[in-house]
Amino acid sequence: MKSLSFLFAPSGTCLSSVEEYLKSQGVKVFDVEDYMSRLLEVKEELSKRGRFRRTMLTLVWHSPVHKVKKWWRDAWNDLQSDLFKEENFDHAVIGGHAVYYSGQRNEFYSAVDLNLLKRLKEQLRDEGILIDKVIVLIDDIYDMYHRLTRPNEIFDFNKIFEKTKGLLIDEYDFTRDKEDIKLIVKHGILHKLLNWRQNEILISETISEELEARFIVFALKQRRSLLLKLISSTDLPIIYVSHPITRFRRDVISKWKKGVSYSWPRIVYEEINELPKIFETHNIILISPTAIDELRIALDILKLSPRWPVPGNTLWEADVDVNYTDFFIANHRDSLNNKAKILSLLSIAQIIDQLSARDHKLVFYADAILVYRPLCGANSFSGGVLTELDYWSNIIKSNETGKRPRLIYLHLMEDITQDIIKNEVVAIIRNEPVSIADFLKTKIDIHEDMIRQFLTRLTSSGRSSAVSPRGRLSPEEEKCLSDNAFNLMRETLRYCITKLFIYPQDILSDYRLRRSVSVIVLDDFHKVQNFNWKDEIKRTSENLSGIEKILDYFMKTKDISDFLKSFKH
Repeated sequence: MKSLSFLFAPSGTCLSSVEEYLKSQGVKVFDVEDYMSRLLEVKEELSKRGRFRRTMLTLVWHSPVHKVKKWWRDAWNDLQSDLFKEENFDHAVIGGHAVYYSGQRNEFYSAVDLNLLKRLKEQLRDEGILIDKVIVLIDDIYDMYHRLTRPNEIFDFNKIFEKTKGLLIDEYDFTRDKEDIKLIVKHGILHKLLNWRQNEILISETISEELEARFIVFALKQRRSLLLKLISSTDLPIIYVSHPITRFRRDVISKWKKGVSYSWPRIVYEEINELPKIFETHNIILISPTAIDELRIALDILKLSPRWPVPGNTLWEADVDVNYTDFFIANHRDSLNNKAKILSLLSIAQIIDQLSARDHKLVFYADAILVYRPLCGANSFSGGVLTELDYWSNIIKSNETGKRPRLIYLHLMEDITQDIIKNEVVAIIRNEPVSIADFLKTKIDIHEDMIRQFLTRLTSSGRSSAVSPRGRLSPEEEKCLSDNAFNLMRETLRYCITKLFIYPQDILSDYRLRRSVSVIVLDDFHKVQNFNWKDEIKRTSENLSGIEKILDYFMKTKDISDFLKSFKH
């Protein structure tokens, strides 16, 4: 079946370059703004101003909203006419901006006419063409800033600086410090770009809902072949990968601040950044959280720390230094940089807000969430991973849309260490004896006094504490405890391992959550390539085989074996 996708993007996100790439791959592309620039009325409007190089900038900057909306509708009618004349395509794209910005009025608005889009959907359905996706392209805000603040661009820094300087000095007598004005202008532009990107996402999402099409947020710093596959297929599953980030960059930032040479951990280059490529061979689209990496501001020195490495073959145009170390300028006459830090904090707050909203959407619209090696380098989940798992849990529990994305934990055996037994498991047993005893009563048919005695011995040394709550164990009780020691140990470990390796904690007690969970433990990273991920995504019941593999490993460790031997007569 033929398909049509909408591709929206805020300015500064290389939409034209992406469209050219898609054309080179045989995708038929129709761009709304191209059609608008061909309108006779638009050409006449532009000729009055004598500016032709940046037609859309000139048009949108000066023209009233009602005129731009009319031109958009006229352009749409021409585009639609050409679309129906075009027969030689399997997959087509309509590209454009869902949101415009008028610098003259400092106003964001959308010219998209939803009624025309819905009418097209009905007409295409009769032609056997499906509108199946609405994709919005995004990029790091620092890249957008770099592209759009150059001379003659929409946020030309020098022009905005001169205008702002005139207002703050001549009209309001706010400040005469040009360094302060530069700070105000820079953060003002940054906030506008953040708002523009967020508005583009929101309007695109609304369009997808009206068209009943799949909504996808796609960042430029991802493999370009993934976007092509998205557009060229109607049923590819999408996985959002959740993994620790801060713990892998901590050493990098520490060395960078000291001016010492640094390198990113092996797991970043050889595993995490390779996952999209591996899953692509399974015809699965994997969305990476680090395709946008903005929350890396070293506030103490007012610099951007090194960006998460960008993989190869992406849509991103590497025309500048991706790290933008000196992005946050300081006023050198303010030795403490207090003004710069206050403005930077406001920008950080807005970046954090958007990060939360964006991650929630990525989780919500995914077919599955892959939690990759959450215990690598630590014995607990990172804060970012926990937040995304909470998003997933709330989506399942609300059940408002019937969505039930699969949650897949992927652990590697190298993260399963005996230190977990010595530290984390022992701590859980000592802190939660009552809960563990209640759990064991549901698993093993044995008197609760025997369970308590078992747990007492487990947290002590040897058999010196062989006294039950009602006195010393009788020979019969001792034999009963010995006969059940192995199962008691395994189920105790199950309780602890589940708490350590799965989150949220109510997964196993809530059927709605449990049936959507898989725990996979592989021997090494190379096994990821050969695993049947498509079947795992489609699974409709729980798969806790990984928990059993972890239990088998721990039951064979020396500490556990020695403890169980103490029960042998």
